[in-house]
Amino acid sequence: MNKFFRLSTSLLIFLQGLILVLVLFTDKIHIPLAFLGRLHPLVLHVPIGFGVFLALIFVLKKWIDAQAFQEIFRFLLYLTSIFSAATAIFGMFLSSEGGYDLEQITFHQWAGLGVNWLYVIILFAYEKG
Repeated sequence: MNKFFRLSTSLLIFLQGLILVLVLFTDKIHIPLAFLGRLHPLVLHVPIGFGVFLALIFVLKKWIDAQAFQEIFRFLLYLTSIFSAATAIFGMFLSSEGGYDLEQITFHQWAGLGVNWLYVIILFAYEKG
Protein backbone atom coordinates (compact mmCIF):
# COMPACT_ATOMS: atom_id res chain seq x y z
CA MET A 1 0.00 0.00 0.00
CA ASN A 2 2.90 2.37 0.64
CA LYS A 3 3.87 2.08 -3.02
CA PHE A 4 0.35 3.20 -3.95
CA PHE A 5 0.66 6.29 -1.74
CA ARG A 6 4.11 7.18 -3.10
CA LEU A 7 2.91 6.84 -6.70
CA SER A 8 -0.28 8.74 -5.90
CA THR A 9 1.71 11.57 -4.34
CA SER A 10 3.89 11.80 -7.45
CA LEU A 11 0.82 11.73 -9.71
CA LEU A 12 -0.88 14.40 -7.62
CA ILE A 13 2.18 16.66 -7.79
CA PHE A 14 2.30 16.20 -11.57
CA LEU A 15 -1.43 16.94 -11.94
CA GLN A 16 -1.18 20.06 -9.77
CA GLY A 17 1.75 21.25 -11.88
CA LEU A 18 -0.26 20.65 -15.05
CA ILE A 19 -3.19 22.56 -13.57
CA LEU A 20 -0.88 25.45 -12.70
CA VAL A 21 0.49 25.57 -16.26
CA LEU A 22 -3.02 25.41 -17.73
CA VAL A 23 -4.26 28.20 -15.44
CA LEU A 24 -1.30 30.50 -16.06
CA PHE A 25 -0.99 29.97 -19.80
CA THR A 26 -4.51 29.00 -20.82
CA ASP A 27 -4.66 31.66 -23.55
CA LYS A 28 -1.24 30.78 -24.95
CA ILE A 29 -1.59 27.01 -25.10
CA HIS A 30 -3.51 25.22 -27.80
CA ILE A 31 -4.54 21.87 -26.40
CA PRO A 32 -4.70 19.24 -29.15
CA LEU A 33 -6.42 16.91 -26.69
CA ALA A 34 -9.39 19.22 -26.16
CA PHE A 35 -11.76 16.41 -27.12
CA LEU A 36 -10.79 14.77 -23.81
CA GLY A 37 -12.70 17.60 -22.16
CA ARG A 38 -15.87 15.76 -23.03
CA LEU A 39 -14.92 13.31 -20.29
CA HIS A 40 -15.39 16.11 -17.73
CA PRO A 41 -19.08 15.37 -16.96
CA LEU A 42 -18.29 11.68 -16.55
CA VAL A 43 -15.16 12.11 -14.42
CA LEU A 44 -16.84 14.85 -12.36
CA HIS A 45 -19.05 12.36 -10.56
CA VAL A 46 -16.16 10.21 -9.30
CA PRO A 47 -14.74 12.73 -6.77
CA ILE A 48 -18.28 13.68 -5.76
CA GLY A 49 -19.00 10.05 -4.90
CA PHE A 50 -15.68 9.67 -3.10
CA GLY A 51 -16.32 12.90 -1.21
CA VAL A 52 -19.72 11.66 -0.04
CA PHE A 53 -18.12 8.36 0.98
CA LEU A 54 -15.38 10.25 2.86
CA ALA A 55 -18.01 12.21 4.78
CA LEU A 56 -19.97 9.03 5.52
CA ILE A 57 -16.86 7.21 6.76
CA PHE A 58 -15.98 10.22 8.92
CA VAL A 59 -19.47 10.30 10.46
CA LEU A 60 -19.34 6.54 11.16
CA LYS A 61 -15.80 6.77 12.54
CA LYS A 62 -16.67 5.70 16.08
CA TRP A 63 -18.18 2.43 14.82
CA ILE A 64 -15.18 1.52 12.66
CA ASP A 65 -11.94 0.01 13.89
CA ALA A 66 -9.37 2.83 14.24
CA GLN A 67 -6.76 1.17 12.01
CA ALA A 68 -9.35 0.34 9.33
CA PHE A 69 -10.65 3.91 9.45
CA GLN A 70 -7.15 5.33 8.98
CA GLU A 71 -6.45 3.11 5.96
CA ILE A 72 -9.83 3.61 4.29
CA PHE A 73 -9.92 7.36 4.91
CA ARG A 74 -6.37 7.90 3.65
CA PHE A 75 -6.97 5.76 0.56
CA LEU A 76 -10.21 7.58 -0.29
CA LEU A 77 -8.62 10.96 0.33
CA TYR A 78 -5.86 10.21 -2.17
CA LEU A 79 -8.35 8.94 -4.76
CA THR A 80 -10.61 11.96 -4.27
CA SER A 81 -7.68 14.36 -4.63
CA ILE A 82 -6.44 12.67 -7.81
CA PHE A 83 -9.87 12.49 -9.44
CA SER A 84 -10.72 16.08 -8.50
CA ALA A 85 -7.47 17.17 -10.18
CA ALA A 86 -8.32 15.10 -13.27
CA THR A 87 -11.81 16.61 -13.30
CA ALA A 88 -10.35 20.12 -13.19
CA ILE A 89 -7.98 19.33 -16.07
CA PHE A 90 -10.74 17.81 -18.20
CA GLY A 91 -12.89 20.85 -17.41
CA MET A 92 -10.15 23.16 -18.69
CA PHE A 93 -9.87 21.06 -21.83
CA LEU A 94 -13.65 21.28 -22.31
CA SER A 95 -13.70 25.05 -21.86
CA SER A 96 -11.00 25.40 -24.53
CA GLU A 97 -13.46 24.04 -27.12
CA GLY A 98 -15.37 27.31 -26.88
CA GLY A 99 -19.07 27.98 -27.08
CA TYR A 100 -19.42 28.80 -23.39
CA ASP A 101 -20.18 32.06 -21.60
CA LEU A 102 -16.84 33.41 -20.34
CA GLU A 103 -18.25 34.66 -17.04
CA GLN A 104 -19.85 31.29 -16.23
CA ILE A 105 -16.75 29.36 -17.29
CA THR A 106 -14.51 31.58 -15.17
CA PHE A 107 -16.63 31.07 -12.04
CA HIS A 108 -17.02 27.34 -12.73
CA GLN A 109 -13.28 26.93 -13.32
CA TRP A 110 -12.26 28.69 -10.10
CA ALA A 111 -14.89 26.87 -8.06
CA GLY A 112 -13.62 23.55 -9.42
CA LEU A 113 -10.01 24.49 -8.77
CA GLY A 114 -10.97 25.58 -5.26
CA VAL A 115 -12.55 22.20 -4.55
CA ASN A 116 -9.48 20.47 -5.97
CA TRP A 117 -7.10 22.52 -3.85
CA LEU A 118 -9.29 22.02 -0.79
CA TYR A 119 -8.94 18.24 -1.15
CA VAL A 120 -5.18 18.60 -1.61
CA ILE A 121 -4.93 20.78 1.51
CA ILE A 122 -7.02 18.31 3.51
CA LEU A 123 -4.79 15.48 2.27
CA PHE A 124 -1.64 17.40 3.17
CA ALA A 125 -3.00 18.23 6.64
CA TYR A 126 -4.08 14.62 7.18
CA GLU A 127 -0.66 13.30 6.16
CA LYS A 128 1.08 15.71 8.52
CA GLY A 129 -1.06 14.41 11.37
